[in-house]
Amino acid sequence: MKVSAVDAVSAVDMTDVELIANDLNQAAYVAREALINKAEEIKQTYWDWWKVVNREILTAISQGDQTKKTGRITPRIRTDKGKVIIFWEKRPRIAFGSPGSPKRSYATYIAPTQRRGYTKTQLANMCQSWEWQAVWDAELKFQQVRELLDINNETLKSLRGYFKKTQSS
Repeated sequence: MKVSAVDAVSAVDMTDVELIANDLNQAAYVAREALINKAEEIKQTYWDWWKVVNREILTAISQGDQTKKTGRITPRIRTDKGKVIIFWEKRPRIAFGSPGSPKRSYATYIAPTQRRGYTKTQLANMCQSWEWQAVWDAELKFQQVRELLDINNETLKSLRGYFKKTQSS
């Protein structure tokens, strides 16, 4: 009995391909979590440093030193519809209402001027000179994470399309 090419192709088991697709999808989610953790680590390192320096400045201000100013910008990470967004916020100066109690004020979002982040000039104009180098070092690391997150998002989007297509077939 002669087997035709169509019969031979039809006999190929597709479960291996489905398993590979599922493994690829799972690996993409694992990579996404690793990238989020890395971004959180960068953010936390910056925040820990920033808080210590700002406490020192506030102590100096309370002792009468009017030449020092607290830091202005801080990083934030949030997820919006499954997409991870890493951005900077401009914090207001710490203002005191009644003696000893800080007045509540909120940070404002700083929109990036580039697709994957911020420019040197943009950040330099918003932050204090003492925090500039730490801000820029953190931003360079965030840019790498953002780029990989963009690639990861495209991969996950493509895989969702693949699974949708194969389920409807």
